[in-house]
Amino acid sequence: VTAYEGGNVKGFIGNPYGDMPLNPKGKLDVGGYIGTDGEFTVIKDLGMRDPYVGQVSIYTGEIGEDLAYYFTVSEQTPSAVALGVLVDRDFSIKVSGGFIIQMMPDADELLSDLITYRLEEIPSITQMLQEHGSIDKVIEVIFEGMDLKILEESKPEYTCNCSREKVESVLL
Repeated sequence: VTAYEGGNVKGFIGNPYGDMPLNPKGKLDVGGYIGTDGEFTVIKDLGMRDPYVGQVSIYTGEIGEDLAYYFTVSEQTPSAVALGVLVDRDFSIKVSGGFIIQMMPDADELLSDLITYRLEEIPSITQMLQEHGSIDKVIEVIFEGMDLKILEESKPEYTCNCSREKVESVLL
């Protein structure tokens, strides 16, 4: 997966026909499917001479947990990450989404504790999206009663800036 500032994303799956089993809770076993034998690598082009490369071992195989682990270990930024997808019986996607919450450097410790408490009390991101219908409503629930200011919004979008030759080489 390659993602750019502003929300443009591109990527492909090496084995799109993999059969993902269910875990004991009846949910897709992403962690079991991905496993823990590998690296989670983030490359950031910050406009400097060389890009920033951060890498950690895959921690659980659950993408949200591994992203939170990456932020904490590689970037020293404790983060709350929630990702979810609800797959219908016909394998279509009913809802999907997620969030990353990171505290500003000067944030009050009590605010961090309150957000942590809220995140432990709310249902899963998938349940929240199914119930509330949008990430905006989910954020309102998490930050209810707090002085929330949304500084920026972006809509992730699949875009490919690859040349025809690059696309052909991936397909062949």
